[in-house]
Amino acid sequence: MLNTALAAATERVCSGILSMEDAHHLLDELLRHATSIAVHGLNGILAALARAPASIACSNGPALTVALFAHTSRGAGPLVKTPSECAYSILMDCCCRSHCLNLALAFFDPLLISALKVDGFVANILFKCLCHAKQTDEAVDLLLQRYRSWV
Repeated sequence: MLNTALAAATERVCSGILSMEDAHHLLDELLRHATSIAVHGLNGILAALARAPASIACSNGPALTVALFAHTSRGAGPLVKTPSECAYSILMDCCCRSHCLNLALAFFDPLLISALKVDGFVANILFKCLCHAKQTDEAVDLLLQRYRSWV
């Protein structure tokens, strides 16, 4: 049921008709049902929201993306037991594009702790965030010291 709701919401995002009210309704549904969400379904809606152009229905897709993830990851038991590296990269990119660089970098810590593989795509988003935050020395250090162990 929830995965079907996520798929329908993803379709509405892609069509530009998912409103903030619809998103809040979806969040309420996610919280009311304590069943797990398929990682693929969550990644689909996160990606769709993150890249959705601003519209009357949804003016800030990146902020809504982070809010959706936050709602699915907290509470008595997270609805997504282990978010994928794809979810983390989407969230980091949303934060970077919204100029919330500290939040973008904060998403990197749980990614490392989770033992998920940091691939070139995730590392690229991290480097972009560090450069936007004017932390180029740290970006170069990461590139030289850690990048080989990530891939």
